[in-house]
Amino acid sequence: MQRKEANSYIILPKKEVRIDIKINNSKQWGSYCLIKEFMKKNIYIPLILLTVFLSNFAYSQKAADEQFRREFPRAEAGNPDAMFTIGKIYLEGQSSAGKDIPKGLEYMNRSTSRGYIPAIKFMADKYENGNLVPKNESRALELYLQLQKGGDRSEDEKISRLLSKVAPRPLNVNYCRMVEAVSKIPAPYPKIELAMCSLSNLSTALTQPEAVTILKDEAKTNKAAFIALLPYLLDKNSPDWDPNFIETNLPRVGLSYKDSEVQLAFKKNEINFDGCRKLDPLKRANLTQRPAVCRLAARSGDPDAALYVGDAYLNGKDYFEKNPRLAKEFLQEAMKSSNQQIAMEVFPLLLDQMQSEGNLKEHFSTIKNEIQRKTPKASIAAQKFDYEADYLSKRFNDLNSNEILDIVDLASNPIISKQNKAKVAQSITLIIQAKGRLLTIQERDSLNRYREELIAESGGLVPSAPQPQLQVPPAQEQQKSSAVNSKSTTQLPPQNNPQIIRNQTSPMTLTETPQTSAPISLSMQEFTEVEKNCRSNQANACLLAGKIMISDKPPQEIFDMSTKTRTIRALRYFESAITLNNFEAMELAVDLYADPNFINRAFNSYTDTTRANELMNQMVSANYPGGLIRVARDDMFNPEKLLELGKKKQACMTSRDILSNPQTTESTKQIATEIYESQFCKLARIAS
Repeated sequence: MQRKEANSYIILPKKEVRIDIKINNSKQWGSYCLIKEFMKKNIYIPLILLTVFLSNFAYSQKAADEQFRREFPRAEAGNPDAMFTIGKIYLEGQSSAGKDIPKGLEYMNRSTSRGYIPAIKFMADKYENGNLVPKNESRALELYLQLQKGGDRSEDEKISRLLSKVAPRPLNVNYCRMVEAVSKIPAPYPKIELAMCSLSNLSTALTQPEAVTILKDEAKTNKAAFIALLPYLLDKNSPDWDPNFIETNLPRVGLSYKDSEVQLAFKKNEINFDGCRKLDPLKRANLTQRPAVCRLAARSGDPDAALYVGDAYLNGKDYFEKNPRLAKEFLQEAMKSSNQQIAMEVFPLLLDQMQSEGNLKEHFSTIKNEIQRKTPKASIAAQKFDYEADYLSKRFNDLNSNEILDIVDLASNPIISKQNKAKVAQSITLIIQAKGRLLTIQERDSLNRYREELIAESGGLVPSAPQPQLQVPPAQEQQKSSAVNSKSTTQLPPQNNPQIIRNQTSPMTLTETPQTSAPISLSMQEFTEVEKNCRSNQANACLLAGKIMISDKPPQEIFDMSTKTRTIRALRYFESAITLNNFEAMELAVDLYADPNFINRAFNSYTDTTRANELMNQMVSANYPGGLIRVARDDMFNPEKLLELGKKKQACMTSRDILSNPQTTESTKQIATEIYESQFCKLARIAS
C-alpha cells in the first residue's frame, strides 16, 4: 500500500487500504460505520470525502484540546484573553469535551466584565441579533456604549440605530441622560433623540427652536420625530405653528388621520370645526394655515369641518380655490356622518359638485337611487332633476336611446315638479323630430307614450308648438319690425333689441346709457336682416348679431355650428361694433379673448390676451364701468394677488359704486355683484 499525505488530505489508491482512526465520540463512530459500508460496495468518492473530513476534524480537535489545556489555567487565574478563548471553545464545541453553551457564556461574560474588547463585541452582537442568548437590544446597547467609553468608535452606527429602538415611550430621565452622553456621535439618531428629550423637558442640551429645527428635517420620513413635533406645530400660540407641514407629511411617515396619536394631538390643539372657524381668514398669518387647519379637522372625522371645506371648494370662497375634485372628497367625507342633518345639508352640495363637473351619469344615478327608494333626501333629489331636464333639452344628441329613456322614465315619477315634466315632454318632441328614423319603432312609441303622460301630469304647461318661441308683446310688434327692416337709421333702438342672452342688456356707446331689452327672439331670417344692418355700420346690429352667436338658444342653423366657429363669428361682429365706439361690445370681446378656461386659452385660436389688454386699457382710460369692474375682479380673485389686501378693498368699493349706478350693463352688474357678495367684502363691511 502506498500512502501519500499533503496538507492533511489523504489520497487513497483504488486497492484495499487499512485506515487507523481513533474513535472519540458517537459522531465519529457513525462516520466510521459509513466508511465500512462504502468500502464493502466499492464506493470510493464518498469514502474519500469522509476520510478527509475526519482527518481535518481530528486535526482541529487536537489543536483545540492543546489550546484548551494551555489557556484553561490562565482563564481560572482571571486572564480575560484566556477566558474569551475558553468561552469560544465551549460555544463552538471544538475540543474533545464537546459543545457546552452555558459554560461558554459564563466565560464570555467573565471576560466581558473585565473589559476585554473582543468579548464585549462578541456578546453585544449576540444580544443584538438573538444568537445563543435571547435577543436583548438594551443589553446590546449597554455593551456598545461600554466600547465607546473605552475609545472604540467602530460601533457608533449600531449605537445610533439601537438608541431609537430602545427609546421608552414616554421618554424618561435615565434614557435622556444616556442620549446626552452619546450626543457627539456623528450620526442622525442621537441628535433626534436628544431633540425629543429637549422638547420633553428631560434635557437642556438643546433649546426648543434648535430641537424643532432638527426634528422638522427628520419628521418628513421619521414617524417618531413627526409625533414628537405634533404638539408644537399644531399649537396656534407657538412660533413653530405650521399645520401645512402636518398636512403634507402626515401620510408620508405612515400615519393616518384616525391614528390615536394624531387624534389626541388634534383634540388637545382644537383641530376641529370650532378651531377652524375661529381663525381670522383675513389675518396674514392665517391665509394659508387656516385652510390647512380646516382640512385636517375634516380628514380626522369632523363632519362639520368636512361640510364647510367641501362647500368652500365647491364655491371658491374663504380663500379656498374653486376645486370640484377636492369639493367631492370632503363632501363625501361629510356624508359619512351619523348626523342626518349634516347628511341632508351635504347632499345638495354633492349634487352641485357633480353638476359642476358635468358628471351627468353619477348625478342621475344618485338622484334616481334616492327617489326610487323614497329616502328622506328624495325631495332634494327631485329638485335637482333640473339638471337632467336641461341636459335633455340642450344635449340630447350626446345621449343614447337607453339614457334618454331612463331620464324620461324618472321624469314620470310623481315627485318630479310639473315644470320639469313639461320640459321633458317638450324635449321628447324635439328628440323624435331630430332623430327620426334613427329611433326604432318601439323607442318612438315609448317616447310618445311618455310624452302624453308627462303632458297630462304637467297640468297643461307644455306649449302646443314643438319649438315654442317667446311672443313679442303687441305694443312691440311694430318696434321689432322696425328694428329688423330699417336700414336708414345709424343704430337699432336699444329698446327694440331682442334679448337673446339671458341677463344681458342692450349696447352702450360713448353717448348712450344702458337700457333693458325686450324679451323677444329672432328666427334665422330675422338674424340675416340683423347681419345686413351690421354691414351697414349699425353698432347695435353688430352687437346683437354677436350676442346671438354666443347665446344659449340661437336659431337652429347657428346652434348646429361648432362652439369655436360661433365664437370666432361673434368676435367679428363685436369688433365691427367696437370700431363704431360700442363699449358693451368691448366687454363681451374681452371676455372671449381672455377666456377664463385655461384649456380654451391653450387650444382655441380665438383667444388673444394682447387684444384683450388693448380693449381693457381703452375701457379703463374712458373710466367705463365694464373695464373698471373687470380690473376689480382680477384684483379680488387672481391667486397671484392673494395678499394685496389694499387692492381687494378698492375692488369692494368699486363694486359698490357700480351697483348703485343704474347706467351699467347687466354683465357688469353680475361681476360687481360677485365681488360685492364675496367673503372678503362681507368681512370688510363687518369690520368697518
